Amino acid sequence: MISARWRSLGDGGRQKVVLTRVAAGWHAVGEVGGVHPLAFDLACDSDWCVRTLIVTLDGGAAVRLTADGKGLWRSEGKPLSHLDGCIDADLVVTPVTNTLPIRRLQLAKGMRREIRVAYITIPDITIYAAPQAYTCLEPDKRYRYESLDHPFAAEFDVDAHGLVRDYPGLFERLDDD
Repeated sequence: MISARWRSLGDGGRQKVVLTRVAAGWHAVGEVGGVHPLAFDLACDSDWCVRTLIVTLDGGAAVRLTADGKGLWRSEGKPLSHLDGCIDADLVVTPVTNTLPIRRLQLAKGMRREIRVAYITIPDITIYAAPQAYTCLEPDKRYRYESLDHPFAAEFDVDAHGLVRDYPGLFERLDDD
């Protein structure tokens, strides 16, 4: 079991995530404070492909997404064809979802890979396919993230588990429990 805590540099909200290795792969449970508090439950297979993501806002609004690990997504039993080809999910309020493509892609130094992710905004829980890119600057230590549909890029360090340490302008890692 691995736990990590961050503080949002936007609203000061704090979050805690517990990542656990399970028989089927990886399981992350998180609680995010701040302006729009929420809880999430994320399951990935052993290749770090998202299989289930449940997001529950404080107050009751929720979404449950399931994926086949090959790019097909469903919600409430209905196909989400606009997410076809997305393997990863990016929940905007937490840096833990950056771990998924970092671990899944296993990039060598200097390698850059463009991907599409299921991007989830809060508080409206809008879900859309977002093009992104990851570049390995130093294997298992430093990466560059780029949004390919917005003018945003950032470089950040990760720990031995692939969890973001500090995300410039967005999140600050707090002492681990």
